[in-house]
Amino acid sequence: MRKIIVLVFIPAFIICTGLFAFGGTGSAPMIVSATMVPGCTVSANPLPFGEITPYRGSLVTTTIIAECTDLTNYSISIDAGMHKTSGGLRAMQNIYDTTKLIPYTIWWDTLLGSEPGDPGFGDTFPTGSLKTGIGNGNGQTYTIVGQAPALNMPIGEYQDMLVVAVNF
Repeated sequence: MRKIIVLVFIPAFIICTGLFAFGGTGSAPMIVSATMVPGCTVSANPLPFGEITPYRGSLVTTTIIAECTDLTNYSISIDAGMHKTSGGLRAMQNIYDTTKLIPYTIWWDTLLGSEPGDPGFGDTFPTGSLKTGIGNGNGQTYTIVGQAPALNMPIGEYQDMLVVAVNF
C-alpha cells in the first residue's frame, strides 16, 4: 500500500512544483489615449426683484457661472425672455392678468453697463452684448445687475424666464 501512495504523491508533487511545466509568457504594448474636446456648462442664479410699489422700484444683482475646459473660447448669451414689450424691453408678466407687464432691464457687471443679449445665437435680443471668456477648467462668475422701475400695477406675482446659454 505504501508504493501506491508514493506513486500518487510523486505525480502530484511534480505537477505542483512545475518540474514538467510547459509554456511561456508573451507581452504586447497597450496604447492608452484620450482626446480632450471643448466643453462648457452654465448655471444662472435667480434674479428676485422682491416687492415693487408705485414709490419704490428694485435694484438687485445675481450671478451666472460658466465652466469650460481649459483654453476653450466661449461667449454667454441671454435671450429677451418670454414677455418682451412692444418697445423692445424685457418684462415680467402678471401670472393672473397676462395683459399686465412690468418692464425691467439687466446689465453685465454694473448698473448701466452693457445690456446682455443674444446676437447671432437666437437674435431675440440682438442689440445686447455677449460676455466672452476663455475657460480655465473652473467656474468663472459673471455679475448681472437688474432694475425694475417703481410702477402702479395690479397686485400679484410677476414672472419672466430668460434663457442663459454658453456658446463655445
